[in-house]
Amino acid sequence: MKPKFRLLLKALLVLYLLSLTYKSFGYIERRYTLQEVIESCTNIVFGTVESVDTKRLRAIIKVDEDVLGKSRLEKIKINLAVGQRRPESSPEQMIKHFREGKPAVIFYDLHSGQLNSLGHVGGKWSQCKTYVGKEWEGKNWRDRWWNFTHKEIHMYHAYKGWTVNLQKRLREVLQDMNAILAREPAPGFKKASESHIKILVFSNRKYPTEFRTLRRISKIDKYQFACQRTYDPNLPELEGADILWIGYRALGEGGYSLNRKSEEKIKKFVENGGVVIVSGQDSDDGGRHLGWFSGKLRGVESDVQTGIHPKRKASKLFKQPNEVSTDNIYTEDTWNHWGRHFDVLATTDDDRNVAVGTYRDGKGMYLITSLHHQTFFQVSSNQRLIENLIYFAAEHLRK
Repeated sequence: MKPKFRLLLKALLVLYLLSLTYKSFGYIERRYTLQEVIESCTNIVFGTVESVDTKRLRAIIKVDEDVLGKSRLEKIKINLAVGQRRPESSPEQMIKHFREGKPAVIFYDLHSGQLNSLGHVGGKWSQCKTYVGKEWEGKNWRDRWWNFTHKEIHMYHAYKGWTVNLQKRLREVLQDMNAILAREPAPGFKKASESHIKILVFSNRKYPTEFRTLRRISKIDKYQFACQRTYDPNLPELEGADILWIGYRALGEGGYSLNRKSEEKIKKFVENGGVVIVSGQDSDDGGRHLGWFSGKLRGVESDVQTGIHPKRKASKLFKQPNEVSTDNIYTEDTWNHWGRHFDVLATTDDDRNVAVGTYRDGKGMYLITSLHHQTFFQVSSNQRLIENLIYFAAEHLRK
């Protein structure tokens, strides 16, 4: 269904748009936790304020340590002069918190030629961004100035206190976390060994954020994964896959992307032992294009919701390998009118429709979800469940 801008306008802007369809952190409809900030970035660095120019409204931070990811940064140059001017935030206000020798924490996300950051200096949160273009894989981007946008007054729900104590808190939290986006990516099919479980991701080009998380799931417990993406509705690589992940709105948006040949291909894939995991779909057309599914089901147009209600029998799905905070799961267009052999594992927040369910056919299985993955923040909120879905599929394949 169409994006719900009325919901977005109510939300906190944590980091700016990476593109028209890609958002880093994005607008959120609830309070951020420190764990979610960590999950939503590719890098965290600790540094020290090296110099401050109060006349030109500029500051330079010397990078002391890569705490998450490998930044290869030596310095971060921040241009505060270009920032927003409003009652609670201005460049002149923010520069007062940059003092030489003081500690700094910088969270950032580097993807698709954009860098968006959330920083904590002098006990205050702020946002910066810079465009790095095609240079982001090289060295040149590291010399660019980061443009201050605004002081982030709402982030105190995640952490309120001095920066040096935030550094200590982050070390404690990171000891117990295996942040997904900081992992090495899974290999493609050509580089995979026979022991790898191969995941083919059928994606919608407009929504690249989901694949970004999926390709970082390279190992869970005893299972190793290879991951490959296709935009081709004919699914030419399906024969070599073990899991088909049908991505957010890959089935179509305001239309239908599959054809009869690919529908039959998917059904045969499941009958022969494959697992199909369906992410979010678009039900503007009435949700009747289900030729790829061998059971009874119908897509339903729904608003964006936060929170799902697991059934008791599905406790393993929401606890292995991660304890999933189901109150924070994003859903949108959902499913109902399921047949008697369809197993509902979780319902949507209103308890009316399917959030997660399974249907077994032949040797394989469909794993149907209503996940909402339009923005990067929504994907990062759901990514622990995404990892659990992959693990659930792997357990089925290796029975």
